[in-house]
Formats: sequence, C-alpha cells, structure tokens
Amino acid sequence: MGKSSLIKATSKKKGQLKKSEKVEQKTKTLTTKPIKGKEAQKIKSPKETKAATKTGAAKELTEEKRAKYSPMRSKGDKPPVDMQRPVLIDKVMRFIAAGFVLLIMVVIGTSFSNMKKYYIKTADGAVEVWKGYFAPMGMELFLHLPEMRPPASIKPAYGKNEVFPLIFYYYMDRADSLLSVSRVPDFEKIKTYLDIALSYATTETLHNATIRRLNNIDLMLLLYKAEVAAGKGTMAALKNAKRYLEKAASLKLDQAQTKMVNLKIETISNLIAALKAKKNKGAKKPGKKK
Repeated sequence: MGKSSLIKATSKKKGQLKKSEKVEQKTKTLTTKPIKGKEAQKIKSPKETKAATKTGAAKELTEEKRAKYSPMRSKGDKPPVDMQRPVLIDKVMRFIAAGFVLLIMVVIGTSFSNMKKYYIKTADGAVEVWKGYFAPMGMELFLHLPEMRPPASIKPAYGKNEVFPLIFYYYMDRADSLLSVSRVPDFEKIKTYLDIALSYATTETLHNATIRRLNNIDLMLLLYKAEVAAGKGTMAALKNAKRYLEKAASLKLDQAQTKMVNLKIETISNLIAALKAKKNKGAKKPGKKK
C-alpha cells in the first residue's frame, strides 16, 4: 500500500508538470505570433514614432506661419474686415486733417479781410473811425476826429479808398481854418495838419495838391520870417532875411512866385549894400580936432 501511494503521487506530479509546460509553450506561441492587418498598423516602431512627431511639429509651424502671414490675393479679392479697419481709420484721419487745414485757411483769410475794413461812428459831435484787426471779427479805434461832419448815410463797412479821402479833407479843412484867422497864422500847426493829410492822400491828384499847399505854407512862413528880420534893420538881421529868401527860392514855385522871391532877394541885397556903404562912410569920416 505504501509503495503504490507513492507511485501515484509521483505520477500526478509528473502529469501536472507536463500540463504546465504545455501551457507555457502555448503562451510563448501566442506572444511570438506575428500581428497582421490593422493591428500591425497601430503598433509602430520607435523610429516611426519619432518621424511622426517631427511631421506633426512641421505641420504646426506651417499653420502658425499661415496664420501670421496672409496669403497672396488677387486684385479682385477684398481684404478681410480686420485688415480694412486700419485703412479706414487712416482715411478718416486724413479727412479730419484736411478739414482742419481748410478751417485754418478760412480763418486766416477772414482775418485778413477784416483788417481791410473800416467803420464810421458818431460820438459827442465827433466822428470816430474804427478799423478791423487781425481776427474774423472785431475792431479797434483808429481815429477820433472832433468837429467833423459825418457822412449823410453811414455804410456798415468801408474800404481804405473810401475812408482815407474823408480823413484827408478833414485835415485840409483844419489847415484852411488856421489860415483864415485875422492874426498871424500858426504856420507850424498848419504844416502839421498838411503833413497828416498827405499821409491819407490815396490818389496822385490829392498828393500833388497837398505838396503844393505845403510849398505855399513853407513859402509864406519863410517870407514872413524874412520880413520880420528885415524890419530890424541891422546887418545881421538883413543877412538872416536874405537867407530865408534864398531858402524860399529853392522850393518848387511857379513862375509868379519865383519872380516875387527874386525881387525880395534883390531888395534885401540892396539894403545890405546900403548899410555897408553907410558904415564905410562913417569909418572914413575924420574926427574933429580940439
């Protein structure tokens, strides 16, 4: 009994060992069996996986470049909306800048135009002339002319050629009023008025008329000074009188005035000669002996 049980136990162990060996052989055959079809495509070698990663990275780079750089378009193609916005903004800014420049030009032109305008106002028996300054609107006092008669109808605005003749005749009238006095005229003040009138002479006719008046005033003033000096009767005074007359002769005179001045010079020269002769005669006369 003992031997038979041992033999059975050993035989069982051998059978189990054989079964385990058969299972191992089957598993080896299963693991070493080649994979075919779609399953073989899914499993890749390390080289293939490395190449796949490189191609994927290259694709990502190309996509980034495409996103960064816009593709070439033909002339007929419209750019995307986001690319049109900078162009529209640039155009709007140009229009705004052009409008601003145009506005400045209009303001400057209006300011220059306002500078050429004159306005007449009446105030307390006088006439005031106002002038526009460099601004689109506004004016400042230019002249205050007392005792001047205002125009029959005052216009909203005047030009230079309309206002200056009014000022010219105002000062000419002031000069004439000083000549009509009974006493000796104030020639210096008359000349002052005539000089002011000359600055407002807008035509050649008015300019020449004022020059003639100034010459006449200068002539009258020099003749008056010569007459006063000659009335003193001294040699020095007579020489001064002759000097005044010679200065009068240098003015722009007409024929009659030139003749008159030359006669006065001749008269003063004769007086000087007579006075010299008288002095010489007195010097030669011998004194009385005691």
